[in-house]
Amino acid sequence: MTATLASVKDLIRSAIPGVRFTSGERSRAEQDALIAKGATKAKNSQHVATSELPASALDLVLPKGYDQSD
Repeated sequence: MTATLASVKDLIRSAIPGVRFTSGERSRAEQDALIAKGATKAKNSQHVATSELPASALDLVLPKGYDQSD
């Protein structure tokens, strides 16, 4: 079974109340715009779906009281 980004987001939301997602799946045009303005250098970002693979990246901000080691 392959988890979709939406199902992964649901799991994270239930485990970490107050989590905020700042980015998920992007179009190629959105990724290219981020590269052009210097916000990222990733030409092959996992945020962008390809004909072979779905998008598989999420960016998030943990709520106060959580850190990455929790």
